[in-house]
Amino acid sequence: MRLQKCLVGPAKEAVVSMLIYPDDVPNVLNELEFRFGRPDILVKWQLSKLQQLPTIAEHKPEQIVTFSTKVRNVVAFLKSAKCDQHLSNRYPTIKDFSAWLSDLARVVCLMPAANTNIYKHNVSSANPRRLMHIQDESPAEPMKCFHCGGNHSIARCEVFKTDIVRRNACLRSLVI
Repeated sequence: MRLQKCLVGPAKEAVVSMLIYPDDVPNVLNELEFRFGRPDILVKWQLSKLQQLPTIAEHKPEQIVTFSTKVRNVVAFLKSAKCDQHLSNRYPTIKDFSAWLSDLARVVCLMPAANTNIYKHNVSSANPRRLMHIQDESPAEPMKCFHCGGNHSIARCEVFKTDIVRRNACLRSLVI
């Protein structure tokens, strides 16, 4: 009876004929999970919601806080849906991005609110941009060279440079 009251719209239409007998509750749940509980579709929907968010304006860093909250909510969803493939990867994941963004949002929250009149008087109209530089001081995983596997970037790999010279390639294209 409670299930019947909770369902509305397309979900109710999908199982309306199965709601007559209490013995069909497992079938109702299976049908609802099949139609509306597929994790792959839910993940795509959550990620598309993030992609549809408006761009953060340069002169409104406080929008980072809202964006950070929405990214954290998607990470929480991915954890609860047990979508580990989206949370663990060799490369930075949405979970890593969320942690970094949360730290940035905390910094933005600590910044004094900009009064627009003061901002207009203090900044030249030729260049109204404000720049914020953030550096992560936490030690990251040691960088691995893709060529030799050493603890350096490929741009600093002597083995790679000698291989390139041996093949007559241009070293100037490797400067990073």
